[in-house]
Amino acid sequence: MLSWQVETFIKEKQLLAANDRILVGVSTGVDSMVLLHILETLQKNDGLCHRGSSCKS
Repeated sequence: MLSWQVETFIKEKQLLAANDRILVGVSTGVDSMVLLHILETLQKNDGLCHRGSSCKS
C-alpha cells in the first residue's frame, strides 16, 4: 500500500523521467529500511535498478 502511494505521488508530480538516476543514502534505521523496501518494490514494478543489480540501459 505505501509503495503504491509513493509510486503514485512520483508519477503525479512528475518527479522522475525515463532514464533519470537518483542517489539515495540509507542507514540501518527503520525509516531507511522502509525506504529501501519501497525502492526495491518500485524496481520490480518499473524496472528501476540499484547499484549491485544488473541494470539494463
